[in-house]
Amino acid sequence: SFRAYDVGVYGGTENTSTNFDRYSKSGILFKNIYSSGRVTKSGQWSIMCGQNIHAGKPVLRYYKDHGVKCLPDYLAESGYDTWWFHGQSASYDSQGYFFKKHQIKHIMDRLSFPVESEVLGWGLADFDLVKLALNNLKNTKSPFFWIVQSQSNHHPFETPEEFKTHEKYGDKLNNYLNSFSYTDYCLGYFLDRFLKTEQGKNSIILITADHGVGVQRTDPKRSPRIEVLAKYMVPLLILYPESEALNPMVVDALGSHTDIFPTLMDILGKEEPYANFGKSLVRDYKYRFAK
Repeated sequence: SFRAYDVGVYGGTENTSTNFDRYSKSGILFKNIYSSGRVTKSGQWSIMCGQNIHAGKPVLRYYKDHGVKCLPDYLAESGYDTWWFHGQSASYDSQGYFFKKHQIKHIMDRLSFPVESEVLGWGLADFDLVKLALNNLKNTKSPFFWIVQSQSNHHPFETPEEFKTHEKYGDKLNNYLNSFSYTDYCLGYFLDRFLKTEQGKNSIILITADHGVGVQRTDPKRSPRIEVLAKYMVPLLILYPESEALNPMVVDALGSHTDIFPTLMDILGKEEPYANFGKSLVRDYKYRFAK
């Protein structure tokens, strides 16, 4: 639910994304990207497989062998050590089964966390999530592919007491903004430490969100496209390895979740063909679409 609408570099005004904003000055920021749906499983299917969401439900919840090769498949077959970290049960929405079928070797769900990890909302706290990932760097072989999937910035928007700082609005909106700030804090904690390691210095890092949240948490005076912005517009930031640092840039090209798979494959120099509905966001195409 880390929607673009509340991120400062996308026009957010509530000071909820200081760490994302800070790192956006060091990478490629895409400012016109939309989610494929409004639930996590749709985002996972589109991001990982470059496919549109009409297949999202049967692929994740009622899994059948669909014959589609996804991003983790290609990377695993190229020798990457593949991991998925998440503070919820891997059985939820059959996520663990989906990732295992697509060659994610290490499934690190809530059963992998220390027993003292904090419970927030639907799962374990994002702070414990990023610490678990960082603690597993020593167990990770290079090259590697990590998915670190947060969940604290999700209904019911619970946060530790020290992050309950927003008081401008009613409880519902304040809680949402608090959870947004908390997830951003965890993002900064992770990046600040990961990028000091040798693995981090040599990694391509991609930061995005699965979907937005409803129009009821928006200011309708801000944009006539408020419903689309609130529900579907997501941030997308790519940070390059230290040795290949680029001049920071902002890209306004229209895109969606389906474009992330071909974009990463393009950056990695992986040649087509691979089946997907997206287009690389780092190439200049005359026609683009978001679905």
